[in-house]
Amino acid sequence: MAATLADDYVQQDRRKIVGTPDQSKAAVIEDAVWFGGDVGYAAIKSEVLAVGGDRLALTRVAPRYGNGFENEFLTLIELDEACSLIRRVALFDVDDLDAAMMELDRLNAEIGEP
Repeated sequence: MAATLADDYVQQDRRKIVGTPDQSKAAVIEDAVWFGGDVGYAAIKSEVLAVGGDRLALTRVAPRYGNGFENEFLTLIELDEACSLIRRVALFDVDDLDAAMMELDRLNAEIGEP
């Protein structure tokens, strides 16, 4: 996992109920190690909903965990300039598609993607 994240990686959780503070690469990896060892993933389904240039993608993600819990949320993923590492992920509630699309458009304008 660490090899896929840029050094300046940040995860922003904009979900209404879960909503955690922004997390750095180190914090996300620490959480993944703890969570993966404790519960683990049984399966993850992902569907691309929209893209912005070469560096942005909005997806719907539906993980199922080892304890049987299922969840669904939107992820907005930004790659670095070389399109080789994940620079940012923003999480949204699945019913907050409008906010996720607005953020996709904002980031697309910010990074100057066509």
